Amino acid sequence: IAPIVERLASMDIDEAADRVLLGELNFFQGVLVFWQGRGEECLKHMLDAREEIPQEHPRMTGLIEIYVGLARQMIGQEDTAMQELTEADLGVQSKRPEFLSRVALAQALMHTVSGELELAALASQRVEKLSREIGIPYMIGWSHFLPACSAFRSNDLETAMTSFARVVERRYSTHTRAAIDSMAGLALTYQAMQRPDDANATTEQLLEFALETGDSAHLAVARSAQARISLAQGDIE
Repeated sequence: IAPIVERLASMDIDEAADRVLLGELNFFQGVLVFWQGRGEECLKHMLDAREEIPQEHPRMTGLIEIYVGLARQMIGQEDTAMQELTEADLGVQSKRPEFLSRVALAQALMHTVSGELELAALASQRVEKLSREIGIPYMIGWSHFLPACSAFRSNDLETAMTSFARVVERRYSTHTRAAIDSMAGLALTYQAMQRPDDANATTEQLLEFALETGDSAHLAVARSAQARISLAQGDIE
C-alpha cells in the first residue's frame, strides 16, 4: 500500500477539482503513519481528510472519525477525542447508521485502550445494533471481538469464550486480523478454563487459517499463541 500512496502523493492533483481524491490520499497517508506510531502526523492527515471528504460518503467519514479519535488518544488528547465523538453522534450525520456505527466503534476502541471495559461493552452493543441495521458483516465481527477482549481481561471466561467464538464463526466475513486475534483469544480462554484439548484444537485451526492468509504477521500471532498454550500446559520443548 505504501508505494501506491507515495505514487499518488507525487501526482499533480487539482485541489479545487479533486478535493475528494485529496481527502482519500490524506486518509491513507494518515492510516500508514498511525500504524507507525506517529500520532501527530496521523491527526494532521485525518483532520485534512475530514475537511475534504463530503458528508455524502458516510462510511469514509466514519472511518476518519475512528482514526481522529485514536490518534488524539495516542498523543494525550483523549478528552477532546471523546467530546468530538459525542458531538458527531448528535451532528448533521446523526441519522446515517453507516457513519454512526463507526463513531460507536471509535468509542468502543478508545474505551478498550483506556481499560474502561464496561463502557467499551456498551459501545460495542451499539456497534452490533447499527451494523445489523445496515448489513455490514465485518462490523458485527468487531462488535463481538471487543467485548470478548474486555471479558477476558475481567476474567469472565464464559463470556469471553462465547464472544470470541462468534467472531471465529465469522472469520471469513470480518477483518482478518480481528479473526486471527479472536482465534488466539479463544485458545487462551479455553486454556484458562482448564480445557486443554479445546485449546489445542483451536490453536491448530488458528495455524491453518493464518497459513491460508499468506501473511507472515498472522502466522507470527498464531505461533505466539501456540507457544503460550504449550507453556501453560508445561510443554517447554
